[in-house]
Amino acid sequence: MSEIATEYSLETDTEYLAKLRELVTSGRVRVEFDVTKLRGMDSPVVVVAETERWAMGMVAVCGAIWWFLGIWPAVVAMALCMVAYVAWGRRGIARNIERRIHQKALVDIGLWRRLWQYGGITLEDVDGRTAACPAPSGSWIQFTEAFMRRAAQ
Repeated sequence: MSEIATEYSLETDTEYLAKLRELVTSGRVRVEFDVTKLRGMDSPVVVVAETERWAMGMVAVCGAIWWFLGIWPAVVAMALCMVAYVAWGRRGIARNIERRIHQKALVDIGLWRRLWQYGGITLEDVDGRTAACPAPSGSWIQFTEAFMRRAAQ
């Protein structure tokens, strides 16, 4: 059984993360993410309180309407709250997850390792010349290394 030896240009995974961050910032690499997976409670980039804020807000609004106007206006308010959550809440949560990936995970190697192990993200070459690298099955270091080698040629 033969093993393919990979020569690495950089010393540490922290250096590779800095290079990957540079590639993402420059727009040559895109980080795609699965919102459904990353919204899970065990995700390293989710803040459960975001969803709870929406739920508590809906309970407060519907409770107040029920208290002052009765059951049927409260039922209508609940339906409107659900539509608002689907229309704006989920998109806002997805934007916050994307922001955390770019501002926190691509800066903190410990968070990046946990996110990569958790999965739900894929590194993609914007030009399409390097194969996509899904987490956790792919190697983000080898993806970055392949990108660096191609740029050096």
